[in-house]
Amino acid sequence: TYLCDGEKKTGYYWVIRSGAYEQQPLAMMVFASSRAEYVLEMIFGWMADVHFAMDTDGHTAYANLRDTHPEMVDAHGTCWSHARSKIVKALNVIPNKEAMTEEELMELHPYQLLLFIAMLFAIDMPLKDDPQKRLAARNEKSRPIVKDFFDLIHLLDSDPLLERGSKLGEAVTYCVNQEDELCTFLDHADIPLSNNASEQLMIWLAMGRCGWKMSSSPGGAMDNAMCYSICYLAKLAGIDPEFYFQFLLSQLPDALRELGMQRGCEYDTFLDTFVQDHMRKGADKDLPPAERKRLKEDAEDKEKARERMKKKFRKENVPDDLSPLDRLLPYSPEVREQERLFKERKLRRITETNSGIPGRAPD
Repeated sequence: TYLCDGEKKTGYYWVIRSGAYEQQPLAMMVFASSRAEYVLEMIFGWMADVHFAMDTDGHTAYANLRDTHPEMVDAHGTCWSHARSKIVKALNVIPNKEAMTEEELMELHPYQLLLFIAMLFAIDMPLKDDPQKRLAARNEKSRPIVKDFFDLIHLLDSDPLLERGSKLGEAVTYCVNQEDELCTFLDHADIPLSNNASEQLMIWLAMGRCGWKMSSSPGGAMDNAMCYSICYLAKLAGIDPEFYFQFLLSQLPDALRELGMQRGCEYDTFLDTFVQDHMRKGADKDLPPAERKRLKEDAEDKEKARERMKKKFRKENVPDDLSPLDRLLPYSPEVREQERLFKERKLRRITETNSGIPGRAPD
């Protein structure tokens, strides 16, 4: 919830995370006032020639992005954990199941569906570090299980006695609607069975709401998203978030100044146009042809001006193909070394403080 012109409105945080199998995971949070497809176009549209496979929940905006931008989305899978949670709800409403024997539980359709899903996760879990073996196991072992799962789903879906409004009816309908997306992982080793890695990042946001109820403005909500993004980067890299904030605040101005010189514009001008230039690329597609042409001509003129400025402002000892922002990522050796020194200084301060307290030995 955020305030806009004195009124309470509902906004949404979008979490984007690199694949669960990535050795150096990255994540970011974006705030928007909508859950529509255009938000995804805004997020991904500024990245030139980007291609990716995505694993999501069943929200229709993701499927719309895949259908309208096939050149961007190579594959789209949906989360088996979301399907599982709906089936668990169907199982939980069955009375007296705690007193049932294993044989009696096996007669329950929700229990059978959950066993199929458990087998899929058991096959994938030991192979998270080997994509070739993971894909081979999915074709050899997981594909027959998925077929049996959807055979049972379609059998239940065709049952005239199934109540569509019941928990089981909702679970069956969800699985039928998401069948193609749920099967995508069989042909793509880089798509995980679930998007739990992204869902777990949202826990921090939910815990934060215990301390604050709303944002005072849309800009405040965007700032929250930026701070959470930095925390995500640090946590996923195993870096102390306190250190990483201090490091970025001290190093980012110089890095942006250096990047501005590489691109042939003065520092202040670069800061003013850096985000707007990149984010606008995703929105240009909806403009009239004449306006797109004008913007293209403006961009070409600006690029020529930058080339002229390069000769005047570029640092000769910085190659054009190296981004100064790369060394600010939490996986760079420079950041790792700075964190080590930060922890040493922090430990020294704690030790000195504790040694000055009577009756307390240094930790």
